[in-house]
Amino acid sequence: KRENKFAKVYRIRGDRFGLLVTDVSEGEFISMVKRVIARLEQQDFEVGGIKFKLDVVAGISRNREQLIIEAEIAEQEAKKRNMDIYVFDMDLGGLYKELQKNITIATKLKDALSNDGVIPVFQPIVNLKTGEVEEYEAIMRVIDDEGNFLMPGEFLHVAKKISIYSKLSKKLIEKALITAKEKGIK
Repeated sequence: KRENKFAKVYRIRGDRFGLLVTDVSEGEFISMVKRVIARLEQQDFEVGGIKFKLDVVAGISRNREQLIIEAEIAEQEAKKRNMDIYVFDMDLGGLYKELQKNITIATKLKDALSNDGVIPVFQPIVNLKTGEVEEYEAIMRVIDDEGNFLMPGEFLHVAKKISIYSKLSKKLIEKALITAKEKGIK
């Protein structure tokens, strides 16, 4: 954390920093950020004998309630648009709502892994010529703490993003094998 009378710099994590500024207009703030970016990108750095320059991208939020989340969304948008700076606006509000939904689903998935909420559902595969069930396919269902089922369309993309898809799959396979053995399913 580093301060002057108008600004405080915070390390958020890794290579991400936050700049909190008060008593400055938005235009002055954006000009200040542009100057900081220019100085940082012109500066030569050296670590362990390796020289390098920085590429800096800034996401800006005006909302003190959701400061970090909105700034990170704006930063992602700046990268997507190949810009140095992007100010969070209402057009990105949909991304924010999607992020909130994904966080809720991620929490439910993690809870399901901890609380035995990954359930195999067996779907018969029928031979169309004979009409006989030849085998079963185990399909993953997740039950949240309130007893509601999450459908794969709701959770698979989130599970893959947060890298717990393999844990969910492993749990599904374990439970499917146990159930198949208990019921004599081949």
